[in-house]
Amino acid sequence: YSLGKFAAAGEHYATALHHHRETVGATHPDALNAQMNLANVHLSLGRFAEAEKLHRDTLAVRKTTLGVEHPQVVQSMLNLGLASLALGRHREAQQLLESVV
Repeated sequence: YSLGKFAAAGEHYATALHHHRETVGATHPDALNAQMNLANVHLSLGRFAEAEKLHRDTLAVRKTTLGVEHPQVVQSMLNLGLASLALGRHREAQQLLESVV
């Protein structure tokens, strides 16, 4: 991902996400990290709706399992804010981004 090879990274993260969901479950931190990484790849490729859905799902699970003050929840809020901004949902993006500052 950091090398700019987004399509290859997306395939890797999708495979990792599937593997984690099958072996440890969808709410396991490894699965959620893979889901977040896949969402970031979608964002980088301009697939904003796909990114937004994955970030929203990740945030919901993290809030439930970790609590709203956890750093990974804050990270998910930031990611969802950026996806919302990319989709032109400026009010939602502003609320999310201001809440993490």
